[in-house]
Amino acid sequence: MWELWPVVLVGAIITYLALRYRETFVIKYGNPYDNEDLLSFDPSAKGTRLFSTTPDTCPIDHSDLQDGLCYEPCAEGYHGIATVCWADTVNIGVGTMARLNSCSEMGLGSDYRDDPLTCWKDLKCETGSGLDFFRFDKWKCSGPDLKGKTLSCPGNQPEALGLLTSILSGSTEKPNLKAYTDLTDGLCYKPCPKDKPNHVPGMPYLCYKRRDANTGASYDRGAGTIPPLFHFGA
Repeated sequence: MWELWPVVLVGAIITYLALRYRETFVIKYGNPYDNEDLLSFDPSAKGTRLFSTTPDTCPIDHSDLQDGLCYEPCAEGYHGIATVCWADTVNIGVGTMARLNSCSEMGLGSDYRDDPLTCWKDLKCETGSGLDFFRFDKWKCSGPDLKGKTLSCPGNQPEALGLLTSILSGSTEKPNLKAYTDLTDGLCYKPCPKDKPNHVPGMPYLCYKRRDANTGASYDRGAGTIPPLFHFGA
């Protein structure tokens, strides 16, 4: 029994220092051939954790320590704030107005009238002649029909709009409106970069890399766990 006293004494000292100064005590081992120290006490050193004290005692599956709790690490391209993982984003600037397509660009025939906001087709009937004029089941009618105009990018934007876009974006040069090819929420935006190819829903001027098809710009990573005083192993 007495031979255990040194171990108990060392454990008591480590516990006191950890609780008193809230500084991590870590023992790591590494592979010297991978530029790792064979044995290290530096928390930031490369290597595999062998033993540590609070607060660096979070398990691997909840290795993100925040505000005294251990959380599950966020997926690549996301960062954690408490229980929520938020997407890392990049701002591509404000959008510009989209162009209204003409009726012919929408694939409609010449019998549609090209109004400012709509395409309108009048009611037209072929009544026939003679007695067929009084037989309504013989009439061939088309219309009326109303279709709202669709939007497209880029458009032949007015010069004043390019100037307005440059003012809103804080630029001294009028932007190349032909570069605005992504139609999102009724406006045209520049394409997102390849490493963050998705527009944030509701904020299309921000781009992020979606975790998967079912995950948006944030997701719940669950509640945090209380780190233990000691941790053995990786």
